[in-house]
Amino acid sequence: PVLTARGFVAAGNLKPGDFVAEASCIPLSCKTDLTTEELELIGLLIGDGTLTTLVAFSAKLPEKRLAFERVVPRVFPNCRVSWSGNTGRIVRVADIPKYSASILRKLEVAGLKLNQFMKYNTWRVTGGRGAVSMQVLDEIEIATGESLWEERCALFGSGAAKMWARNLGMLGAKAPGKRIPKKAMVADDAGVCVLLGSLWLTDGYVSKNTNEVSYCTASWGLAQDVMYLLLRIG
Repeated sequence: PVLTARGFVAAGNLKPGDFVAEASCIPLSCKTDLTTEELELIGLLIGDGTLTTLVAFSAKLPEKRLAFERVVPRVFPNCRVSWSGNTGRIVRVADIPKYSASILRKLEVAGLKLNQFMKYNTWRVTGGRGAVSMQVLDEIEIATGESLWEERCALFGSGAAKMWARNLGMLGAKAPGKRIPKKAMVADDAGVCVLLGSLWLTDGYVSKNTNEVSYCTASWGLAQDVMYLLLRIG
């Protein structure tokens, strides 16, 4: 049933000219653990990012490039953007020995040893000449209960970015199949505004002469996601 000026009416019995009630806001049943910076980066990558087999960003305009350069190290500590023409890729800037030592310290605090997770080449890590694999980092995080995100970004750079995008369900999406991740769809209103702002920076349009505000996308699903979020914030 739909609430009208004449009371609740079945949708099939609505008549032309009926006034229907509209929710002033759409309540959320859950919240996201995504940071504001992650929401901003999601919007940028959905708009002008490459997410097929790697995470990259394409931009000519200085404001777009600056936005990407600013947010990347906030989401991926110890990383920066390296530009080749108009394509920006996420690369690590930290030295391997420093963050390998950080992993060893966390293992020591937990009363664990590296050889419990690696059968071979532990001497390369303890000697500062090599890094543990992503799989070993996963196992150490579970065993210690400690986040190794800074170490992961410092040691792998683009690999950490791919892991982040994969966990959000973004990796592998081409333009017609891009969607806003479910975690981002349940962000609070302030977070939604940041996300929409990034989407508009890349593929949005605001007319200087009229009231037209529009967004262009090749993905029908993404268009539906944007419509929902716009309705959410009124």
